[in-house]
Amino acid sequence: MPRELRTRKNRPSYANLFAALTDDDDAARGEDTPSEVTSNTKNPPRAESEASGSDFAPPSAGESPEEDLDEILDENDEDENENDSVASEVDGSVLEVNPRSGTDERSWPIALGGPTTTEVSKLKSLPAPSRNEAKQGLSTSRPSKASSAAVSSTLHRDRPWPAWIAPGRTIRLKRRPGLFEETTAELVRTTNSLLDERLAVRLAKAWSHDVGYGPVWELVEDRGWFKEGRIIEDTLAEADKNTDAMPDEGSNQDNHTVQCLQELRPRSYSGVVISTEINLLSKRDALKYLPGSDDGQAPPTIPCHFGPFGAQVRKEVNLFDVYRMSTFFEEGDSYVFHAGGPIWGIDWCPIFEEDAKVRSTCQYLAVAPFPSYEYSPAIGSRVARPFPSCIQLWSFGPGSGNNESLEGIDKVRCELVLCIESGPAYQLKWCPLPSNDPWSQNVSNSVSTRKLGVLGGVFGDGSLSFYAVPDPEDIRLGSDGQEPRFIHLKEPLLRIELEDASFWCFDWANSELVAAGCTNGNIALYHVKNGLLSGSTNLLPSLYMQVHQAAIRSISWIRIPPSDGKGKQHTDRDPTTLCTVSYDGSCVLVDTREQWPQEMFRSRDTINSVVFSPWCGGPITIEGEIAVKWYSMLPHVIGRGHGVLQTSGPVWALSASDYHPYLASASTDGSCCTTNVFKATRRRGKLPLFVHKIYQMDYNRKTKEWRMLEHFYPTEIAESRATKTINKTKKAKSGSQTQPTTNQVSEVGGSGAWPPEVGVHCVAWNTSNGLTKCQLLASGTASGLCRIDNLWGRFRKDHVPYGGIEVLRGETGVAVGEDEDSDDED
Repeated sequence: MPRELRTRKNRPSYANLFAALTDDDDAARGEDTPSEVTSNTKNPPRAESEASGSDFAPPSAGESPEEDLDEILDENDEDENENDSVASEVDGSVLEVNPRSGTDERSWPIALGGPTTTEVSKLKSLPAPSRNEAKQGLSTSRPSKASSAAVSSTLHRDRPWPAWIAPGRTIRLKRRPGLFEETTAELVRTTNSLLDERLAVRLAKAWSHDVGYGPVWELVEDRGWFKEGRIIEDTLAEADKNTDAMPDEGSNQDNHTVQCLQELRPRSYSGVVISTEINLLSKRDALKYLPGSDDGQAPPTIPCHFGPFGAQVRKEVNLFDVYRMSTFFEEGDSYVFHAGGPIWGIDWCPIFEEDAKVRSTCQYLAVAPFPSYEYSPAIGSRVARPFPSCIQLWSFGPGSGNNESLEGIDKVRCELVLCIESGPAYQLKWCPLPSNDPWSQNVSNSVSTRKLGVLGGVFGDGSLSFYAVPDPEDIRLGSDGQEPRFIHLKEPLLRIELEDASFWCFDWANSELVAAGCTNGNIALYHVKNGLLSGSTNLLPSLYMQVHQAAIRSISWIRIPPSDGKGKQHTDRDPTTLCTVSYDGSCVLVDTREQWPQEMFRSRDTINSVVFSPWCGGPITIEGEIAVKWYSMLPHVIGRGHGVLQTSGPVWALSASDYHPYLASASTDGSCCTTNVFKATRRRGKLPLFVHKIYQMDYNRKTKEWRMLEHFYPTEIAESRATKTINKTKKAKSGSQTQPTTNQVSEVGGSGAWPPEVGVHCVAWNTSNGLTKCQLLASGTASGLCRIDNLWGRFRKDHVPYGGIEVLRGETGVAVGEDEDSDDED
């Protein structure tokens, strides 16, 4: 007897409930309403459809296969032809609905719950539902679907929007500053555009006109948040009590501006003191701590070619050598120096605003090289202490001469080499708030050495350690040589270890709270303030929980003030949200209050980095090995976003800034790239989404020589497979043929494997030293070469949108919307 399949039974369906509300529309289109559906049916049966059947059956003729819904939605939003979409306003929100193309088949957005054009016109006339109607669900199903689909254009998932908005005014630059000019002379208080939705949208569109390698000085502002920083609204109100809306230039305004900057990022760890006993080493004794110096040999010299393509100059680069790129190019604002080994950690040191002008705004950079080119870290394994290694401290400041010009006056040199015994550093991060001792006071030999800052890192011995870095000016006191000074730090200020795992990554939430990712897939939270002040070694985690099935590769705090049950944000509390990525291919959000991980997505590839951008209001991470995507944390569109960057090789590291929306990436193919996250992708406008390649490393396996290539043309992110299919289908229906254009970049397929010598391992924006230094980008490579780039951007045709920055920010009193520029198209 043959086996009989079970009879299929009808089940309730919400689609039929929604169909009851569309009887009038169906009748207007000449369609019949299923007789089983009535307005007073409590549990209507599921209507059998002729198209229903096996999910594995092949698609019928003329039916396109199903693709990822998010991808199709993104590609429909990115359609170049703006006439193919109909913008309808529903309760002040903008909803895009694709019109019907000769048939009654609904497009994907409509099939997912979006109303048709007829339904949108009816929704405008619907009265607000009462409480009784809201309880029933049937009468409110239609408005709820419309409200979920018709998200405001400002809060659309394709438009980055911050999740926290600081009250009161903000600070901007009034002219393009010199690299090492006094900070306060370039700053002016301005309106906070985020408090006005229309001004905020205008500012975001203005950012999309930036076509340079980095941010434009007219639009940068500080959007970072730390619980130690005070909201300066009351301070400004008191200062401006007897002034106009925008005060004139003068000393009073400069003093208030300095006070504002100090309130936003106050000094921390004033109680941490450098030990009076500093063990200085000679270069010979410090040789075993330097990279590539096994058995007392000198650090290696690498041959590298610099200059324009086809006319490069070969240089033998020794340890601590510095090259200015202006010697090879007519316009070169970059510096290259050799740290001796593969670089896995690099970060800028925060300097207190009042102290920056004492040393002409000199900047300091911490660099962590590996002991040798052959050293390869193993996940979960620890090196036995003592394991000689080093952390180098480089300075980037003005030399002698005219400060108006970059060429000839800037200097980069290695100031200090911290000789440690904890093994090589896998990641370095300074305390995000300035922790340097005041530079205005004179220090003699009888007074303890001042500290430059508190530097944290994860090291080869599996520990999370923090060091108090001495001020190089005090160490070099009385020394006029160009060679760095070598300091032996036998023990860190604070060392944290676990018995069952090693630390692999960490991130600061503020000056007191850090989160660390472990090799066993756990995260650990530590309040390190008391430990740093007292030197305690038995510090216990405040939270230790399992998040991943493999080692955590990167971790980042979502620096947003926590909210209570009423939605009020508390700026005096620690953040509570973490984003982690792991070798298991998953990206997870963790709320430390709930203590339950929520997986955002899972990939088949290793995810190497995740960062938080306050401009986007959410994390930015890697999706699909070479694609970078940002995700929103807004309640309306949480977990949704779009891709912003594509590289030729897997991405090693990402860096975002508190001062601008530019994202920097480091890749295994040897490229260091930047892109503007604020370039909207809902509709293709005059300006494409550019990816700027700052430089790219190359290696010759036969001659064992490197070369550094730069001055690349910007490239546009290639269309995905779904976009190409949609465009080809539309062009085929219209009968038009694709014509090649000169501004399109052809997709050149490169190699899928690169030598490990060309990789760019780490990248870092200068995100803690004010608006005048936010354009500085530092990067470290596998060859041991590090690079500092000065990346100010520019507007298209050097034209500021909306008639100027004063009009753009609403400072002139011009009504919003009355001065729209023809360039205002995205």
